[in-house]
Amino acid sequence: MSEETRTEFDPSRYIFTDPGVPTAIRSRTVLPARRENFEVTTADGKRLVGELALPEGTVKRLS
Repeated sequence: MSEETRTEFDPSRYIFTDPGVPTAIRSRTVLPARRENFEVTTADGKRLVGELALPEGTVKRLS
């Protein structure tokens, strides 16, 4: 895929709603999270892109 035709993933385009009732999680479900895009370049010059998604709010640790 060429650089000109590829669209960048932008999580801010998604609209998150709270239906007020439990909803089944399916393959295309986007859960609310703090999202950050990142890129890394490998030693052979390949560009890898990814997304870090952390849960919203306080993360509780198991003891």
